[in-house]
Amino acid sequence: LLGVRYLPSTLVHQKNRRTVEAKTVALATWLEQLRDTVAVSSGLEQALVATSAVGPEAIAPELQRLSARLAYQDPVMSLRLFADELDTSLGDFLVSALTMAIRHQARDLSGLLTQLAESAHEQHRASVRVWVGRARTRSSVRIIVSSVVIFVIGLLVLNYQYLKPYSTG
Repeated sequence: LLGVRYLPSTLVHQKNRRTVEAKTVALATWLEQLRDTVAVSSGLEQALVATSAVGPEAIAPELQRLSARLAYQDPVMSLRLFADELDTSLGDFLVSALTMAIRHQARDLSGLLTQLAESAHEQHRASVRVWVGRARTRSSVRIIVSSVVIFVIGLLVLNYQYLKPYSTG
């Protein structure tokens, strides 16, 4: 009964985790593309528009909306809406950094984007390590619960008399 109760939420949690991981990797890739494009373009805003067309698939819709908004809206506001759409802590962090770069004309934008990409990659690696640690615990719990259930079912089927004293309150 508990498995039936908690299985849907477990599956949704796994789907959400995969989505966040995919976005994290996609953001790291996009930041690297952005860094390389900033080096040859005439500014950050032009690089944002240029990379939005070829961005990673996991964040492609958000990048396309960002590009469309940049054509008619303030870049800072466009980036804030982009962060809201991404709905990840890494997205909020990188948008804050990009906003500061736009407002204060960052001198070493390439270095900033490199550090942000490295941070995104490190966050993904840490997430994978945590997930692996949790997977070990979940596997152990599954083995223990399965063993107990099989043992109880075996006693019920093979030797019901042994459990008869436990049938009353």
